[in-house]
Amino acid sequence: MPEEKPTYEELEKRIRILEKNVVTQGNPNKIHINTLDQFSFLLNNVSDIIWMLDMEYNIIYVNSAAEKITGYTLDEIKKLTLKDILTPESKKEAIRALRNIYEKTESNLNPGFITVDLEHLCSDGSTFWGECNFSIKYEGSSPVAIFGVTRDISKYREVKIDLEKREKLYRSAIKAADGVSYYHNIVAKKYEFIDDGIEELIGFTKDEMHPGIWDSIILESSFWGDYRGMKYRGAKDHAESKGDKPLWKAEFKIKKKDGEVVWLADTSVLIYNEKGKAIASLGILQDINERKNAEELLETEHNLLKTIIDNIPAAVAVKDLDSKIILCNYRSVQNYKKSSTEDIIGKTDHDLIDKQLADRFRKEEVEVFETGKPVLNKVISSSDKKKWGSIFKVPLYNKNGEINHIVTINYDITELMLKEKENRELERQLFHSQKMESIGRIA
Repeated sequence: MPEEKPTYEELEKRIRILEKNVVTQGNPNKIHINTLDQFSFLLNNVSDIIWMLDMEYNIIYVNSAAEKITGYTLDEIKKLTLKDILTPESKKEAIRALRNIYEKTESNLNPGFITVDLEHLCSDGSTFWGECNFSIKYEGSSPVAIFGVTRDISKYREVKIDLEKREKLYRSAIKAADGVSYYHNIVAKKYEFIDDGIEELIGFTKDEMHPGIWDSIILESSFWGDYRGMKYRGAKDHAESKGDKPLWKAEFKIKKKDGEVVWLADTSVLIYNEKGKAIASLGILQDINERKNAEELLETEHNLLKTIIDNIPAAVAVKDLDSKIILCNYRSVQNYKKSSTEDIIGKTDHDLIDKQLADRFRKEEVEVFETGKPVLNKVISSSDKKKWGSIFKVPLYNKNGEINHIVTINYDITELMLKEKENRELERQLFHSQKMESIGRIA
């Protein structure tokens, strides 16, 4: 098996030891050949480029890693200068970094190593990005050389750029949805990150915002999914102590900093440690106040309409294209001789009344669906003529102008019909009486 190459950190450690050995030798002429061989081995087995420039930016030393990364031979590289190995923009960046070192040195500050990312030119015209750590070698007060280490970070940079693009798209999507993203460190009890939009959303700045503030402004909560039906405190305790419900979906009525009451949606993913305890959550807050107000208005209108329908003296039902009942009031329940709406919803007249009358109703409803012409005030009676009704069947249209439902209204007119029958009988009797009286007078 070939011997594995040592890591950069291991090689760096060995170099430090060897440097110490060289210094303790005292006389450079007495350096052992063995030690020089070790230096050469270390320098040429490091995957990073180790280099040295003179003060005119000519390359005076480079290790063999440069050949593998740039494609130049060592002899070719030594004929190049800084302007030959860097793109124009990176050359400017490198010179700015060197000036920074000069300025610190002139101010009696220890500049140490400067780190800068630079784009390098390869022999085939391609480029790679390198993380350059370099410093200036002084003899007395005079700079004599620039030396450093360059690590190829092209793949890392590609991943970084890709992540930045993804993050930008992610933030754009959140912004388009009027959302505010956040990262809540549950263990540290603070928000590691929260968008600037939080101030517009709840009135508190991102610097003011912390979990305690959030808890204090909640007036009402409702949960969906795994936490449906839970109260806020119970849902929060469960989420933070158990690892079985990672998706948090909730709606909160909150009181903003200025006192305004609004609704927000909170959707997040909980992050758990190996023990199943929540350590953080990543989520989005959205303003749903307009939607909630619309829902409340619809609910109010629905309740008002339901109250009216439940109290009018008629059996009201809504049927779909198959004549299945999808909505009805209590008078419909009574007409069908059932005990609750659950006994009627989803059924047709064929499930509830005799076939002959059900066939008649279905025929009428099909005609309404096909022609759009309503049935108005059609009088029907039971087979024994003891009950009478006045039927209305009106089509309902969707937003595309298509009929998708029908409303049936059945008024019980039994009393009216019996009264009318009684009146007709009285009229007949009166007429007969008057006729007999006239005959008597003639006689």
